[in-house]
Amino acid sequence: MAEEKKKTYYIRAMGEAVEVPKDLYLAYYRMRRQEQGLVEKDEYNGVMHYNDLDTDDILGVESFSSYEDESVEEAAIRHVLIRELHKAINSLPDADRELIYALYFEGLSQRELSKRTGIPQKTIDNRKARILRRLKKYLKI
Repeated sequence: MAEEKKKTYYIRAMGEAVEVPKDLYLAYYRMRRQEQGLVEKDEYNGVMHYNDLDTDDILGVESFSSYEDESVEEAAIRHVLIRELHKAINSLPDADRELIYALYFEGLSQRELSKRTGIPQKTIDNRKARILRRLKKYLKI
């Protein structure tokens, strides 16, 4: 009678392959596939996360002030407006989104952005005004 060969399962942890039981292996890779699917869905839908706003000086989540004294209604309205603003920003062409990101999230002045990109400051000012008009129209403010 032929001896059955037992299959071994490994998960890579801290740079090394660690032998694990089959059920743990399957659960681990199912979780990784699900996580990757969520990442791909976010990329497809243009979802922006707070950590996308991180800089050397400040975390993206810290860019938004605390709202400890607001009512539930105010919090809900603020949440909807922030979500709509993110949708509006994500709907912009890449160059416009990068300009808004640099000016409002990185805190660069128009002069600093002009030096960084080589685009004249007046052009940046005109583009900023055009983008803000587009965002205002999108948000119907």
